[in-house]
Amino acid sequence: MLIMMHYLYDAYCRLHNTQLKLENEIRIRDKHKEKEKEEEKKKLRERAKFDFDNSFRSAHNAFLDMAMTIEESRELDVTSKTAPLIALASILPIVEQRFKNINTVDELLATVKMLTEPLDEWVENSSYSDFSYYSYSYSFRERWDSYGRNQADMSARVGSLIANAIEYPIHDINVFDMHCRDSMAVPDIFDGHNNVRLYGLDTSKVLNTENRKRYRRVIYGNLKGCVIANDSFDIAFCFPPLTRDKTMNMGVIVRHERDMLRKTGDFLKPGGTIIYGIPYYRFTRDICEYLVKNYKNLQVFTTNFDIEYGAKFVYVIGQKTISAKTEDWDVETYQKLRNLPLHYNDFIDMNPEALNKIQLPNKFVEVKRFRGSELNETEIEELYAASKCTASFWKDQNVEKLSESKARPLLPFNVGQLGLVLTSGCLDGIIEEGNGFKHAVKGRVIKRVDNVEQIDRQTNQVQVTSTVSNRVEINAFLPDGTYKCLA
Repeated sequence: MLIMMHYLYDAYCRLHNTQLKLENEIRIRDKHKEKEKEEEKKKLRERAKFDFDNSFRSAHNAFLDMAMTIEESRELDVTSKTAPLIALASILPIVEQRFKNINTVDELLATVKMLTEPLDEWVENSSYSDFSYYSYSYSFRERWDSYGRNQADMSARVGSLIANAIEYPIHDINVFDMHCRDSMAVPDIFDGHNNVRLYGLDTSKVLNTENRKRYRRVIYGNLKGCVIANDSFDIAFCFPPLTRDKTMNMGVIVRHERDMLRKTGDFLKPGGTIIYGIPYYRFTRDICEYLVKNYKNLQVFTTNFDIEYGAKFVYVIGQKTISAKTEDWDVETYQKLRNLPLHYNDFIDMNPEALNKIQLPNKFVEVKRFRGSELNETEIEELYAASKCTASFWKDQNVEKLSESKARPLLPFNVGQLGLVLTSGCLDGIIEEGNGFKHAVKGRVIKRVDNVEQIDRQTNQVQVTSTVSNRVEINAFLPDGTYKCLA
């Protein structure tokens, strides 16, 4: 099932539960008006007071989530299954206006029914579960495969706006491109700035050798398994791949847009800048709250270039706060993000000519850990060079050389004696050729099984005789790196 259909169904269920609470409240209210016994009146008076404000907030949040998924449903192929969604899309402006003027339980109930009744039969037949990736239009799937799922991107216009807004400090800065792509949109922003250390995560392995050279370091694999130092980056570009289907992990719904956003907050320094971009219909409530709680000086914008391309991306730029305080929330920005599904067409008219200046932290921090969940050849070489395994190996070989020993065997070793010596490890170590050339030698004894087949002429049966013997094997690494097995 599509993740958008999961959210639509969830919003419907929340609205339906609110509807039941409202209907129950109206029944109790009408019953209270009738003339009944004093005892019954007393029970009604002692009942807990109905929380109208909480019901209103619950219904309004469900309405915004429903509007978000309805907007994404415009990308679906038009079929009979989408008819209820098209009908809902037409009444969203009316419902929004009614929410602004609701004052009573009856008005709230009537507004909720406007959203639930068109979907009652649709939900009862579980039609929402029939939608898969192929329910999207072909043009959208093509864009999603190239930009949404694997290579979320930004236009050249957005890159130019960001490049002109950054104020560079005198020290080096660390920049993290969390989703590398072949367009080189992020490296192009920092062309000509030698104090930029650019790090990249290439999850899809799309970078060629020439493009990798533009990064200080590139790692591979999923972000979840990477080892990256926290509080190390001045700027992080977070353009996550879009979540397509509903999947669960340990009882939690997996959503790349949310999960990558939260990880970005760990990597940034206090005061570091996030540049976050997703389609306007993916700004769910938890994403909006996280942004306004954890970032300040927020700038929200889109560009006409993205609209023409069809990406419909909205970008958020903000500075990481030292601590999240409820009273410091940017309520205006939160409302703007939450209402994007309802007012996106108005929002795109505010195409910015320039962005506010992006201030970066005034202290350089070395990125001490930056390793991917999949090791590449470069990382293996770096890990080997940084380790002490080679020095430890040569130190272990600092023993008395056999050529300098005064003891000599009376006779050459036979196979059995040689096997015992190999097993004991006495033939392991270094053999010097002179002039600084050495071999690394490892000797061992392995079992060898020889099978001999014989045919019994009387019974015409094949008899197999197995003979087990010990085989001496000596493995050597020659000075030029050649490996040889001497048996």
